[in-house]
Amino acid sequence: ELYLTLVKRSPHFVGWWYDESDEPWRTDQVRSMMDRINLQPLTKFILEFLPHRVVCTHFLPAGLVAYLMEKQQLDTHLSIVTTDYDFHSQWLSKLFNRYFVAIDQTKAHLVALGIPADRVTVSGIPVDPAYGQPADRAEYLLHGRRATQQLGNFRRGRRIHTRLRMRIGGTSDQCDGLI
Repeated sequence: ELYLTLVKRSPHFVGWWYDESDEPWRTDQVRSMMDRINLQPLTKFILEFLPHRVVCTHFLPAGLVAYLMEKQQLDTHLSIVTTDYDFHSQWLSKLFNRYFVAIDQTKAHLVALGIPADRVTVSGIPVDPAYGQPADRAEYLLHGRRATQQLGNFRRGRRIHTRLRMRIGGTSDQCDGLI
């Protein structure tokens, strides 16, 4: 909620913060620590589930998974899918198996930063054609409850989370915090 409030009330501050924090390989220890504190439910889920493969479309879980790999708490295959043409340094990770990026220029940028070219795939931005269709409110509800709460693109998050929940057969309570 803080981020959304800042975007609404102080867009120039958010723009400045975005630019100031875009320094490759600079580790912000305070931000990293705060992220891990805020992501404790996700950390718990990941460590209980122990996935063989993780695909992240946001830098926060990607950073968390890389941290767990670094601390040898998780042995997994980490793929990071960037969802924008611009590559912000918060997406950078030394521990990963593959990056999927939108355009050739982003791949060239990563290679210039020392990421091996054979571990970067130019795949475009992943967009499901279903997102171009009008949303059905009933699709967002599961057992009369809201499917999920997620910062970012609410429509995509709810739709993805609902499909995942149905696939694994879990209840709302069992899957809260999955995304």
